[in-house]
Amino acid sequence: MKTFKKILAALLCVCLVWGAGLSVAVFAAEESPYYEVEKISLDKNVLSLNYGATYTFKATVSPSEATNYKLVWKSDNDKLATVDGNGKVTIAAASDSTSDLPQTVTVTVSVSGKSSVKDSCVITVSKNIGFGELIGRIFNSLATLFTTLFTKWKDPSLEIGKVLWDALQKLIAELIPKAA
Repeated sequence: MKTFKKILAALLCVCLVWGAGLSVAVFAAEESPYYEVEKISLDKNVLSLNYGATYTFKATVSPSEATNYKLVWKSDNDKLATVDGNGKVTIAAASDSTSDLPQTVTVTVSVSGKSSVKDSCVITVSKNIGFGELIGRIFNSLATLFTTLFTKWKDPSLEIGKVLWDALQKLIAELIPKAA
């Protein structure tokens, strides 16, 4: 009887192991569903960066269950900004010939093989100016403004000119003490 119990126990173990292996094999053979990317969204669609700066975009695909896709990153001006395969954009360093005027570059992400699924960001690139230069630019702008106002409206016959002229004369009188 002991032998029979041992044989029965061994047979039961073989059945359990075989049954478990069969269920694992069946489970592994089932195909998981395939979802195509329907939309890409970048974390920013407008961005301002200085020369020499970097920024790494975060792209979100929809549906979130999408599988088997590759994102393709592209800059429309590689001389101004490059972008790597992970969405890291690098703005070129400023040079002496770099214009003071801001420039723009567009970075686009799309799904490989599906050019209709894409998103983009327009980046404004400008020089990083120091505080002293900023104050100087503001002062020059104000000086130009006041010079223009004074030149155009110093004629007392104009009503607005008279108001401005009187205000300017009063200000000058307060700032410059009269000779005793």
